Amino acid sequence: MLKGFIIKFFLSKIYFCLLNVVLFLYKINFLKTYSFKKNNIISIGNLSIGGSGKTPMVIALSKILNDLNVSHAVVSRGYKKTSSGEVVVSDGLNIIKDYKKSGDEPFLLASALRGVPVVVGNKVRAIRRVNKLKKHKTILIDDGYQTFKIQRDLNILLLDLSRDARDYRLLPLGFLREPLSAISRADIVVFTKEPRGASKKLKCYLKSCVDLNRQLLLETNAVYSLLEHKKNSFIKINHIINNPTLCFSGIASPKPFIKTAKKMFSNIVENFVFPDHCDYGSKEMLKIKSVLNKKNISSVVTTMKDFIKIKSLLPEVSVFVIDVKYDILNVDLLIKKIRALKN
Repeated sequence: MLKGFIIKFFLSKIYFCLLNVVLFLYKINFLKTYSFKKNNIISIGNLSIGGSGKTPMVIALSKILNDLNVSHAVVSRGYKKTSSGEVVVSDGLNIIKDYKKSGDEPFLLASALRGVPVVVGNKVRAIRRVNKLKKHKTILIDDGYQTFKIQRDLNILLLDLSRDARDYRLLPLGFLREPLSAISRADIVVFTKEPRGASKKLKCYLKSCVDLNRQLLLETNAVYSLLEHKKNSFIKINHIINNPTLCFSGIASPKPFIKTAKKMFSNIVENFVFPDHCDYGSKEMLKIKSVLNKKNISSVVTTMKDFIKIKSLLPEVSVFVIDVKYDILNVDLLIKKIRALKN
């Protein structure tokens, strides 16, 4: 145990040194940075690996831009996409790639943001591709906090309050890609996911890392909806489901989802947690179907990110989805920041 900690500690120090070398090379312009002066570049990202609510935050921000009549597009890396190069997931009119070719999260964004182009791949080339599709003044970069090569007009950092305090240590000791001092680069810091017990102390600590004189600090409420998929559409459910139910997910931070599922379903028989971005191949589906048959389970519940991958694979049971949206507190302050960007 102690030996493992010591190894991780030294690896963490090596990682910290390498990270600082990279940042220094960007600072002295040894590594090239790209400026898109005709666009407003807004980055949404985090310090940790895994999920901190980037996808629902991109969706929330996109809807704010729509309300302000701001033409915009979304650019993402397209993690685990099977296609090469830059991929137009949506041209603003049609979703032209499936989730395997585009990556599950960009496909989810394109499905949720009808009318908003979504392009994945190398982010510099993806922005150029967006500008060729149509003139979009504003570009949202999904997971862009560590995209040092692109100059940004607004840097939004999400901090996940559902994590344990020990997670907020640098890799591989914890889950941080960068030390907490990197919070200083953010224009806007957003707390996501409600704190749990001792994590309220984490919230106070993280708040102390924010310079409230020059950085905007926002909080969010996660709004969960229970949906049932029927005949290629969703029906909102407003009552507790009592049927025997299998709960499963393949997301980076499943705890808030599982906690919510237990409130919405009174009889969760099994709960499977698969790796983030799980493709639900034959091995995973065999495991799910085996339990469904063996325990005579009549319904399943999962996340929207997982649903897009299994929607046609479980025709014999009722499929429920827990969808999450962010209600941004003091949203007027965020809107003021957006309006202050170049016209």
